[in-house]
Amino acid sequence: MSLGILYATFTFTNILASAILSVLGAKACLLIGSLTYGGFVAASITFTAPIMFPMSAVIGAGAAILWTAQGAYVTRCSQYHEQSKQLAAGSSVGEFNGTFWSIFQISQFGGNLLVALLFHFDISDRTVFIIMTIICFVGSSGLIWIQYVARRSRYSTHPALLRWRTRLTD
Repeated sequence: MSLGILYATFTFTNILASAILSVLGAKACLLIGSLTYGGFVAASITFTAPIMFPMSAVIGAGAAILWTAQGAYVTRCSQYHEQSKQLAAGSSVGEFNGTFWSIFQISQFGGNLLVALLFHFDISDRTVFIIMTIICFVGSSGLIWIQYVARRSRYSTHPALLRWRTRLTD
């Protein structure tokens, strides 16, 4: 039931996610969205329906804005890199997304390994969820330090456009 609520909310909130991103910005959306994951893990400490079901809806909404903001932020970083290195537009998007997903998968492996080790040493479920909640909130706090990357037109520094602008001003 909890996952049903989560994914139903995620689905419907995705309709509004880009508008929320436009208002709040990528950094705020990343931070808010990641905090909902920590809240969901924290709700699992007691694992009662009156807490889990509302948190399932909260994380569904948070996931929608988090993943929309993640895509926008990685794309903006890629575009900034292309412009600063004078690379062709779109030439580094795959590399940036591949790097993100590699780090994401490594963190999934590390998290699952940690939980497996904790269970192997007979650590209680409650303690495991407390540890994972702390890790979630510490990870979320790291998003405070990400840099703002302005949205730019990919054509603003294209050599052909610069030549055209020069002809107009001469």
